[in-house]
Amino acid sequence: QCLPCPAGFACSEGTNILTNPWVTCTPGYVCPAKSTVPNDINNKCAAGTWSDRVDLKLKSECYDCPPGKYCDEGADAPTGDCNAGTYCPGKALATYPATTWSESCLTHAVNLPTCVCDTAGCADG
Repeated sequence: QCLPCPAGFACSEGTNILTNPWVTCTPGYVCPAKSTVPNDINNKCAAGTWSDRVDLKLKSECYDCPPGKYCDEGADAPTGDCNAGTYCPGKALATYPATTWSESCLTHAVNLPTCVCDTAGCADG
């Protein structure tokens, strides 16, 4: 009797314990039960989340993107830093443009505090 592929793995047709074993998921993806490929485009970690793990069963197991960074869909690590002139709250799917000149000096900003810029750099205030 064939058993369904367990969650956290992918099983192609003909999978068996001896000659064609289960494979782990691709980082940035989840493998619910009965997955047939380790990187199904319908099972990516959502934008704003990421995972470097290979045993995820549910999208809710993906990590939230940390503040100051953004994460593309299917990311196996945070995709990038928030650049000067943008801000990235936690779970950011993208960088968000700053709305005023005073915010444009922020780098790796996690929110939009009042920012005072001078030749010495930025200071909250």
